[in-house]
Amino acid sequence: TTIKDNDLSTVTVAATKDGAEGATPVAGEFTFTLSNASSTATTVNFTVTGTAISGADYSSIGTSVTIPAGATTYTLAVPVLDDNIAEGTETVILQMAAATSNSSITASTTAATMNITDDDVSQISVAANVSAASEPSTNGNFRMTLSKPLSAPTTVSYTVSGTATAGSDYTALSGTVTINAGEISKDIPVTVIDDNLLEPSETVILTLSGTTNSQSQLTAVAADKTATVTIADDDQAVISIAATTQAAEPSTDGLFTITMDKQSSTATIINYTVSGTATAGTDYTALSGTVTILANTSGVTIPVQVKDDNILEGAESVIITLSTPSDPKLSLSTTAKTATVTITDNDASVASIAVTTHGAESGPIAGVFTVTLTNPVSQDTHVTFTLAGTATEGADYTAVSPKTVTILAGATTGTITIPVLTDALIEGTETVLATLTSADNGVTISPASGSATMNISDSGSATVSIAAVPSSYTESAGNAHF
Repeated sequence: TTIKDNDLSTVTVAATKDGAEGATPVAGEFTFTLSNASSTATTVNFTVTGTAISGADYSSIGTSVTIPAGATTYTLAVPVLDDNIAEGTETVILQMAAATSNSSITASTTAATMNITDDDVSQISVAANVSAASEPSTNGNFRMTLSKPLSAPTTVSYTVSGTATAGSDYTALSGTVTINAGEISKDIPVTVIDDNLLEPSETVILTLSGTTNSQSQLTAVAADKTATVTIADDDQAVISIAATTQAAEPSTDGLFTITMDKQSSTATIINYTVSGTATAGTDYTALSGTVTILANTSGVTIPVQVKDDNILEGAESVIITLSTPSDPKLSLSTTAKTATVTITDNDASVASIAVTTHGAESGPIAGVFTVTLTNPVSQDTHVTFTLAGTATEGADYTAVSPKTVTILAGATTGTITIPVLTDALIEGTETVLATLTSADNGVTISPASGSATMNISDSGSATVSIAAVPSSYTESAGNAHF
């Protein structure tokens, strides 16, 4: 006689112990439970999913377990494998198939989830592994580095600062970079843009600002959150000067223009010296000797502000000579490091002569002519003259030689002295006629007052008497005389 069993049983599964990485990994456990024991062994099939990877995060646990006859539970160990990947807590999900090897036993299809706790923490840092960039085409590079790889992609955000300008000195950076799962580094190239601008070495500074990752085992290294790439400039500039406007009295100012053949990102100070025949402070406002070309400009002007005077001085020069720059990126033009502004004079001077002292034999008293200029001259002026008149040179007055009067620079008068000689002749008042004939330095002779007459008064006198010679005489002797 066969006795049929009418008892039914159900198998359930639960994660009864979570696993953990470490120096001695902790295995996780799934426990299979029968609601009623079976007289025969029961095989349960299952599938395994989850974020943990069999063979990498844990040893393979197969696809089935067998619950021995008479038992109501079975424990399946999940041996955890320790790795060096920061991956966060991962899951092992076990789900049984509904059918078992025993037709009277069914399996619950409710899945059980076991966690594997990660013991790895990754640190992120940034460094400039190519810190020295330079124009025209040597690029720099930043490298983001993880101390341990991550199991999921990591997006790193960063800020960019420094003295270099994005889009002008280097190609702008995006502000984020993604390190893929399993990678430990990612490069951020600094692509140099060659320009024509004179500038100092400039910096690109990258600072980590945050990360986006599905796991929490990622920290930043505080000491390595910032790195710097320096871009060296390759530009040189040549400085030149030109006189772009000439000057003239009374009020036409001159102009020098200093030019750099390349602009600079910073202000450029240029020193110079001033020379020439014009006098600073008298002929023009004194120049400082220093001028600044502003950043991002190509040149600067130096005005020569004319001072009007009444001095006959001819055309005078203001010469600027550029000083050698101390900056090795700057050099002077070999053909245009000196320039000259000429100040044209508008003054005239006319020479005239007048008697200031008449001569006399008594004494004697020397006669004096005074030659006068209507305006002073910046140099000694030589005026020539002739002497004539009724007085005789060398007899009535000492001969004058040379017949030139010198009027000193800045003065307006000079004198001609006529040294009178005393003689025994009764000759009355005599004259000395002085006539101006020429002058240098552009001085002209007055048509109306170019000559003057000086008198020399005579000091001699005589007595007239009469006598009969002889005083007595006979008629027969002839004529007598008085």
